[in-house]
Amino acid sequence: MSDIKKRIHEASVAFNQGYKESALISLLIAIAATARKRYPKAQYGDRISFTKFIKDEILRGNFLGPNMKVCLSLVWMGNRTPIEEIIYDVRCSMVHEAVLHPQVVYDFNQDPNYFVLRIDEKGRFVFQDSLLDYILRCLHNVPENAQELQKMPFKKNTGGSLAPAKPEYGITVSNSIRILLN
Repeated sequence: MSDIKKRIHEASVAFNQGYKESALISLLIAIAATARKRYPKAQYGDRISFTKFIKDEILRGNFLGPNMKVCLSLVWMGNRTPIEEIIYDVRCSMVHEAVLHPQVVYDFNQDPNYFVLRIDEKGRFVFQDSLLDYILRCLHNVPENAQELQKMPFKKNTGGSLAPAKPEYGITVSNSIRILLN
């Protein structure tokens, strides 16, 4: 079993036991390893490799789903912050300090029909199971992992599509991204 496959297995076990933060860390480590396949250490720093990989996959429709090819930013900690940067900061906090970032919380109350990322009334980034699912699907669907992982279809997005004329400019959302899933 490859290291990426092991991290995904660990994430699945942790998730099924109710350890969502542990599942998240395993998936974020798998993203970092997959990003290194695309962006080798000799040419790219850790942050650039990780965030560029996520941004690439967002623009390919392989992160938020095929109808969501747009860079997203949330107003987090007072700044317009791209989602890939938030995810990187979460990863660093968990890997280097062994704690969830103080401005990040897991939401136990969630509707399985929606993919939601939001900033709560205290300015914290809130993630749900849907983020873990989307990361898992992304890892399964990138060409770098094709030989070791089977493709996973995304849940059908019945809420329409989102793709501005120039997706690299992105969209900044003040407090919530909510996508209806089928």
